[in-house]
Amino acid sequence: MKRGKWHILAVGASLFLSGMFSYGAQAIDTIPTQFLQEIPLQISAYGWDTNGFSYVQLYNDGDQLLNVNDWQLAYDTAVISIDTLFNGKLEPHKHVIISFHNVVQNATYTSQDSILPIAKSKLILSSKISPEIYRSSEYELKTTFTNWQRSFSTTGEGYTSTMNGSLSAPLKLYDDGLYTPPETADFQIDEIYPYASDCTPTDTSILCGDYIKVHVDKNVQNIENYVLRTDSSSSSRTSSNSFWLGAYQPDDNGYITVYLNDDGEKISLTNSGGYIWIEDMYGEKLYDKTMTRYESAGTSEQGYAWARDHSDTWSWTTTPMPNAANRITPPVEEITVCPTGKYLNPDTNRCRTIEETINALAACAEGEIRNPETNRCRKIVATTASLVACGEGQERNPLTNRCRSIASAVAELLPCDEGYERNPATNRCRKVLGVSTSGNGTNDNTTTGASDPNLTWLGWGIGSVVGLGAIGYGIYEWRSELLGVVRKIASRGRVK
Repeated sequence: MKRGKWHILAVGASLFLSGMFSYGAQAIDTIPTQFLQEIPLQISAYGWDTNGFSYVQLYNDGDQLLNVNDWQLAYDTAVISIDTLFNGKLEPHKHVIISFHNVVQNATYTSQDSILPIAKSKLILSSKISPEIYRSSEYELKTTFTNWQRSFSTTGEGYTSTMNGSLSAPLKLYDDGLYTPPETADFQIDEIYPYASDCTPTDTSILCGDYIKVHVDKNVQNIENYVLRTDSSSSSRTSSNSFWLGAYQPDDNGYITVYLNDDGEKISLTNSGGYIWIEDMYGEKLYDKTMTRYESAGTSEQGYAWARDHSDTWSWTTTPMPNAANRITPPVEEITVCPTGKYLNPDTNRCRTIEETINALAACAEGEIRNPETNRCRKIVATTASLVACGEGQERNPLTNRCRSIASAVAELLPCDEGYERNPATNRCRKVLGVSTSGNGTNDNTTTGASDPNLTWLGWGIGSVVGLGAIGYGIYEWRSELLGVVRKIASRGRVK
């Protein structure tokens, strides 16, 4: 038996030592020291009675808009998400109250029943979505007093950490409600100065830096609720593209000229163009009607302003007016005069060598030539000297340069009036010399003189030629029909 006991003891010691050495051989992981942030939402006051909590006053101790839906209240095992009571956001340094049993009038949340019963424990306020970032705030419930309220610090930097109790209700409770952005923004962006003039380092003129001029409607009461935004440098809010309008006071004409950012430095707009608009001070709402686009400003627009005229038309003006109503003075366009041998390219507004342009053009096809005025190819018009002579009985039509039958040309003409004859040179009717056009049809030799017999014979000759030509042309045109008639007559003769 003793030997067995010693054997068991030895085995146990061996296992213990092996476990010790094996544990010591393992590496121990370490992590950096982590400090949780103080919770920005605080309980600034609360009250209770025998039925449970009667009210809880919450306070936003941060500098940003706080979504109360991200936080929850816990009491013992009961956890209440605040978004089950109300939804919304609380402004910095503002209060909101949760009231039970209708103890607090006009509270943001009011209920006749208490969902936080009283027990000997702590009221805990914690983050619902980021518990790894924020430290929970615990408020130990004391039965000595039924109302507890925190006091403001003497430096004015929020509440102290000490709760003061009293049997009676606190003198003042605060409820600012949840944040709601303004419905409208009665502002109009009126002038944009994106490319400032060059100035010396000591020049303090407003024209030495970019600026935006905004016209404020007289009905706007709370200018501090709005921010002027640009898309310069980022689409998100930064200190260089967000300018709080509450720092400015409109002049007598309702203008605000924003030329400094919230840090007191000159603003900088993107020269390549962009957008400017108005949104609420927390960036919850963008007012589409204020959205304004400005054009790209190159070196030729330096010192110019992109301004709106009385008809709401935007254009560049050479007279920026940062402290008064707009004055539109359009820039004078410079006319470029090209030297000899060059022409102005309308697409680039630059001078280009004519010879280089012609050499760059494709060669014209055979039978075409380039028009020096339009630089386009056109067909070569044949000259009369290069045309083939017309055949016998034909003439050249001066309109089409083609040959046509003289007989057909004459046949197409209307007969001349009585006392007129056709001029063979021009084919026009002319008055016959010595022939009276009076109604009796007789010649009056005392006034017109005797007719020239040579001209008479010439007229008859020309008329004969024309008549024979017309007859010949008719026979030519009706040759098939005439040949058919002759054949019929011949066939009838053979039958007889």
